[in-house]
Amino acid sequence: MNGRKTLVIGGAGFIGCNTVGYFCELGDEVLVLDNLSRRGTQNNLEWLQENHDIQFYCGDIRNIADIDRVLLDHPDTGVVIHLAAQTA
Repeated sequence: MNGRKTLVIGGAGFIGCNTVGYFCELGDEVLVLDNLSRRGTQNNLEWLQENHDIQFYCGDIRNIADIDRVLLDHPDTGVVIHLAAQTA
């Protein structure tokens, strides 16, 4: 680990899980916040958990308490990447 802590919001989506994998390979400690509402996100999360050492939080970016829960657990988070979105 390089000592950097990175939070990826929407980290179980297609772009998010690839981003998480990238930062894990750089040696970051990676936190993932996702509400798993999109089809395929559960499979992406399982892949991440099998292949990388991540900490997963099930939550929604629209709920401030969910974000607070992650950041209060990890006040030393240095990078936040926001990839959560609803596509139509």
